[in-house]
Amino acid sequence: MEWNESFNIGVEIIDEQHKSLVSHFNKLQSSIAKGQASEEIGNILKFLVDYTKYHFKSEEELMARIKYPDIKTQKRDHQEFVNSVVNYLVKLKKGIPVNTFNMIHFLINWITKHIMKEDRKIADFIRENNVQL
Repeated sequence: MEWNESFNIGVEIIDEQHKSLVSHFNKLQSSIAKGQASEEIGNILKFLVDYTKYHFKSEEELMARIKYPDIKTQKRDHQEFVNSVVNYLVKLKKGIPVNTFNMIHFLINWITKHIMKEDRKIADFIRENNVQL
C-alpha cells in the first residue's frame, strides 16, 4: 500500500500519523510477502496495534477538543478495528492459521476507507467551522 497524497486530509498531525501507519502496515505486508515466521509477523502486527491505539487516542483527543459531533461513531469504529486486529494477533500467537491475504485485504480496505471517508469528515468540520488547532 503506497502513501497517496489523496490520503492527506489537511490536518498535519493526523496526516503525519496516517503516513506512519501506512509505513508500518507496509512492513507487515512485506514480512508476509517474504514468508517470515508467524512470530515475526505477530511482532509487527502487535506494533501496528500499539501504534494504531496511539493514533486513535490522538485523533479522539482532537475530536473532543474541537467538539466534533460524530465522535461516538469514530470511537466505535476505532474500537472495532482494534478488536479485529487484536483477533488476528491472538490467532497468530496461539498458532491458529490466519489467512494473511484476507487480513491484508481487511487492513487495506479499512485504513483507506476510514481515512478517505471518516477522517476527511473531521477535516471538513474543522474547515467549515473555522476551528483553530
